[in-house]
Amino acid sequence: MKQYYKDFYGCTASITQHSTGESTLVIRSSAGKTIKKSKHKTFNAARSAMYRTSDGWHKTN
Repeated sequence: MKQYYKDFYGCTASITQHSTGESTLVIRSSAGKTIKKSKHKTFNAARSAMYRTSDGWHKTN
């Protein structure tokens, strides 16, 4: 399962949840440059790390 987010600065983030329960967080700038790529033990940990990087994240489709 993969979820996409966007903040009001134009940055995008995606959280991919793997079958093992781990999640991968990738955050990109508005220009497409990768700012952060990290693995987390749970989906909630990845989402928490995303919220610490910027304000105003909202889910997109």
